Amino acid sequence: MSEKENIASFEGAEKRMKNIQEAKDPNLPASVAAMNRAAEAARKIAIQTGTNLIVVKDGLLVRIPPEVLRKATPTVHNQD
Repeated sequence: MSEKENIASFEGAEKRMKNIQEAKDPNLPASVAAMNRAAEAARKIAIQTGTNLIVVKDGLLVRIPPEVLRKATPTVHNQD
């Protein structure tokens, strides 16, 4: 997967989450916020430690290098 595809994947996930936020069950929108916080923490740790972030995309394990994470989430690495 290219760097451009990795960044697009992050952006696509946010669009899919909006459907959950419109759910009638009040716990579902809260779960989106919790997942976003966990994802942000994982990206921050990967950037700080210089390690790949491992995610599942289309049923496959994908390694996202910290360099790609820095470009996709510029505010995370500036908080070091």
